[in-house]
Amino acid sequence: MASEIYLHAGFHKSGTTALQHAFDQSKKELKKLGVFYPLNNGRAHHRAAWGLTERVWGWKNNGGRQISEKSWSSLVKIIEQSKKRVLISSEFFSEAKDQHVARVRKDFKKTPTKIIFTVRPFTKILASSYQQFVKYGIKMRYEPWLEQIFEKRESSTITPTFWGRTQVDQVVTRWAEQFGAENVILILADEKEPNFIFDQFNNILELPTEFLVPPVIGGNRSMTLEEVELLHLINNIYDRSAGWEQYRALIRDGYVRFLADHTEADPRADRLLTPQWAVDEARKINHAHFENIAQLGIEIKGSLEGFVDAPVPIGNYLAPEKITIELAARFLASYNYSIIRHVPRHILLKEVKRRFRVSSKRFIKGVK
Repeated sequence: MASEIYLHAGFHKSGTTALQHAFDQSKKELKKLGVFYPLNNGRAHHRAAWGLTERVWGWKNNGGRQISEKSWSSLVKIIEQSKKRVLISSEFFSEAKDQHVARVRKDFKKTPTKIIFTVRPFTKILASSYQQFVKYGIKMRYEPWLEQIFEKRESSTITPTFWGRTQVDQVVTRWAEQFGAENVILILADEKEPNFIFDQFNNILELPTEFLVPPVIGGNRSMTLEEVELLHLINNIYDRSAGWEQYRALIRDGYVRFLADHTEADPRADRLLTPQWAVDEARKINHAHFENIAQLGIEIKGSLEGFVDAPVPIGNYLAPEKITIELAARFLASYNYSIIRHVPRHILLKEVKRRFRVSSKRFIKGVK
């Protein structure tokens, strides 16, 4: 079994993608320093987390697939075979229920384990979470979505995973009960110090100073207001009868991934604004979360001063009626053959067979 396990378990929209990009880019050097970051595909361990939590990836009843538990058990086997310190990272572990966390504790046996969370103020999570759900295909604009999640907190079928992944106090408590409060670390992400969470991981993993640093691109950046509105309109126009896999290949992992991972946002562009009433509600929730967390006795890295009341751009959502030619050109230019990596195997096989039949007919005609 691994000598020690570091499980970075969340939270969503707290710099996790940028961290995972850094882990992935440095995995060879990490291994030389005695830290194993095992990957079969992608930059993180999302499939393992989905397998553990029995999550359906994609649109339910329209092409979404429940990820097999084998994705989790396969990762456990890799951990069991390693003699090094092992680093695991996926924000989807924050969605684990009591029975799932208990399963992790059981599967890790008595291996020393640190559970690490990165978190942003709840006020800042609202706009970034909405953007992430738009990338998932929702058709609502921002303010109606906010009304849904706050007014129908227990019953809304729109983005039902939102509260499960943002109840910071409940999630941290769940993991602390299984692994011990002394083994849980909460890192407060600070936008004014973009290197902070990277510096903390360097310290926790006993890595050289500035070994892990923020990537220039590839961090799943926030979208501009124009980009949000363009994707919102695409979601409302897009023919969903083709199913999740086609949407994922063409839109989510095609155009959207290109913008988020391979371009920089115009610093002059308008951003998504959050109405005052939603900010007020978010601050109340944020205070309650950290009052509960203070009772746990876990290690908190970063200053709580000003964290729960962090400022956020306030205003009403004014949808732009036009987009720039540059943005349209970026969307069109993002279409490239790398998208084929995300096309489901059965669709590729179907197309290969079709082309083979066409080529065979042409060949026979040519012989005749």
